[in-house]
Amino acid sequence: TWGVFSNNMYSSALGTGLLTFAAHYFVTLHSSEILGDEIYMDEVFHVKQAIVFCEEGVLPSTPYHPKLTTPPGTYIISSMLAKMQLLPSCSHASHLRFTGAFCSAVSAAVFVLLQCHFVNSIFPTPHPPIPTTSPPNHMSPLSAVLCALRVHLSPVRFFYASMLFYTDTPSTTLVLLTFLLCFQKFRFLSVLTGLLAVCCRQTNAVWVVFVAIISGMIHSMPHRQFDTKLRIILRAVIPQAVVAVLFAVWVVMFNDMNIALGDSDNHIPTPHVIQIGYLAVYVALQIPDVFLLLPRLHVPFLLIAILSAFFSLAALHTTIEHPFLLADNRHYLFYLWKRFFQGRFEQLRHTLYPILYSVLLLALIRTMVLRPKEKHHHYSSEHAQHFWLTEHNVSWVMGLGWLFACACCVVPTPLVEFRYFEVPLVLAALACRVVQARNGKISSNHIVAADVVLIFIFSFVNFATIYVFLYRPFLWPDGSTARF
Repeated sequence: TWGVFSNNMYSSALGTGLLTFAAHYFVTLHSSEILGDEIYMDEVFHVKQAIVFCEEGVLPSTPYHPKLTTPPGTYIISSMLAKMQLLPSCSHASHLRFTGAFCSAVSAAVFVLLQCHFVNSIFPTPHPPIPTTSPPNHMSPLSAVLCALRVHLSPVRFFYASMLFYTDTPSTTLVLLTFLLCFQKFRFLSVLTGLLAVCCRQTNAVWVVFVAIISGMIHSMPHRQFDTKLRIILRAVIPQAVVAVLFAVWVVMFNDMNIALGDSDNHIPTPHVIQIGYLAVYVALQIPDVFLLLPRLHVPFLLIAILSAFFSLAALHTTIEHPFLLADNRHYLFYLWKRFFQGRFEQLRHTLYPILYSVLLLALIRTMVLRPKEKHHHYSSEHAQHFWLTEHNVSWVMGLGWLFACACCVVPTPLVEFRYFEVPLVLAALACRVVQARNGKISSNHIVAADVVLIFIFSFVNFATIYVFLYRPFLWPDGSTARF
C-alpha cells in the first residue's frame, strides 16, 4: 500500500506525467509540421489574444477581443511558459499548442497523486479507532496509473489538448491542482490556483468551492466534536468561497450580469435541464467502474420511472438546438446530433433516451457512494452512528454535491458541448475509482482489464480522429480549407 507521501506514489505520478507529456508532445509536434500556423475554429481569437498577453504583459493596453467568452487565464499561463523557455515562443499558433502538452502532464501527475491521497486519506480511522472486521482496501499503483492514462486519453480531451490552443486543458488542470493543494492544506497556493482556474473558465468558480468542501469534510472526519468539524470545514471552504464571491461581484458590477466575458448574445443563460442527461451519458460511458458495478445495482423501479418522466419532460420543454450545434460540422456533436437526435430517431428523445439517462445517472451516483461497513459486535451505538456519519453520509454528499455542481455549470448553458463536461468527467472518474477501491466490491483485476480495454479504444479513436483531421481536409465553397 501507499503512504500519503511514499516514493512509490511520487514515482508513479512522475512517470504518468512524463508518459502523458510524451504522447501529447509527439502529436502536437507532428501536427505542427502539417498545419504550421493554420488557425482552426476559435483559435483565431485565442491565438491573437495570447500574442497580445505575451507581448504586452498581464495588463495589456490592447482591448480584449469581443468574441472571447472566457477570461485570460490560459494566455497568462502560455506567456509564463514562454518566459520560462518551455515554449519556443508565444507568437505562433504552432508554438502555443504545446501549452496543452505541459498542462496535460501536470494534470495526469496530479490525478495520480489525488487518487493516492484520496484513497488513503478519505474516511480515516476515528480517534480512538473503531474495530472493524473489514480493513479498508487500498489502490494499487497500476490501477492509479491506468485510470489517469484513461482519463487523459479521452478523445475530446486528448484532441483539444494536443491539436489546438484552447482553454479547456489548463482549466481542468488548475481545478485538479486546487483540489490537491486543498487536500495538502496549502491554502494560499490553493487560492491562487483557484483564481487562475476561474480566469480560465468561469464555471470553475463552482468547482473550486466543491473540491474545498470535500477536502474540508474529509479532514474533519477523525474529529468527534461538531464545532471542531465545522471549524475545519469552514477553514477549507472560506478561501475558495472568497474566489467564488469575487467572481460573482465581477459578474454583477463589471460585466452587466453576463457570465460570458464576450459574445454574450450567443451565450445567454437559458434553462437547459436536459443537459444533465447528456452529461450523464458522456461521463458514464468513459468510467468502467460504472459498468462493472451496474449488474450489482439495485434501484427501485419507481425511482427510475420518476427520473425518466422528469428527463422526458425536460427533453420536451427544454431541448435547445443552438445555431452553433446545427451549423458547425467541426465538432463531434454535429454528427451525433444529426444521426441520433434528428430524423427517424427524434422521437427517442422523449421515450428511450430518458430511460438511458436515468439508469446511467443513478449508476454513476451510486458508484461514487461508499457502501456502509459491516457492524462489528464490539461496536457501541455511539461508535456505529459516528462511523456511519463519517463514511457513508459523506460519500453521499460527494456524489450528490457533484451532481448539484454539474447542474449549476451546464443547465444554464444553451450550447451542448462535450468540452463543458470535461471537469465533471475528471472529478467523477476520480471519485468513482477511489470509492470503489475502498469498497472492494469490484475485482481489481476486472478494473485493470477494463482500463486497458478503454485505453486501447480511446487510442484507436484518437488515431482515427487525428488522421482524418490532418490528412483528409476539404474545401469550403469559398475556397478555404476545412477539416472534419
